[in-house]
Amino acid sequence: MLRYILAVSCLAWSVSVAAQTVDGSAIFKRCVACHQANGAGVQGAFPPLTRHLGPKAASVAGREYLIMVLSAGLSGEISVDGKNYRGMMPAQAGLKPPEMAAVLNHVLSTWNADTLPKGWIPFTAQEVQVVRDKYKNIRATDVRVMREKIPTLKTRSK
Repeated sequence: MLRYILAVSCLAWSVSVAAQTVDGSAIFKRCVACHQANGAGVQGAFPPLTRHLGPKAASVAGREYLIMVLSAGLSGEISVDGKNYRGMMPAQAGLKPPEMAAVLNHVLSTWNADTLPKGWIPFTAQEVQVVRDKYKNIRATDVRVMREKIPTLKTRSK
């Protein structure tokens, strides 16, 4: 009887763990219309997600910014690698915290791996939830202001 209970408990645990595993590359498919399947973006409208986000994931402010871009969107002109972008990033607030963590980790590990700091810690669902709760009333224009406070993410000077 004890073996049966242990077997059922192990099976339930493995199903629970499998249910928590989220495929960030599958979630990213909803982003390809603007950011392209290779993360290159569309010049002048939607910025690339390649080779420049790693340093942002190294600081608390940068991590909060990346989470809030997904959660609240981003509005206003920005500059990436000296090129200006004027597109609007719509909020992806419908994504659950595990999905947001998975897509952020996908983008960072796929196209920014060589820019990630040594000892980089992937995003977690818990971290995403804490940040979303902290900034629950933030708007896309407020996220742009967050960006201005991160030295490596300056907006275009007017």
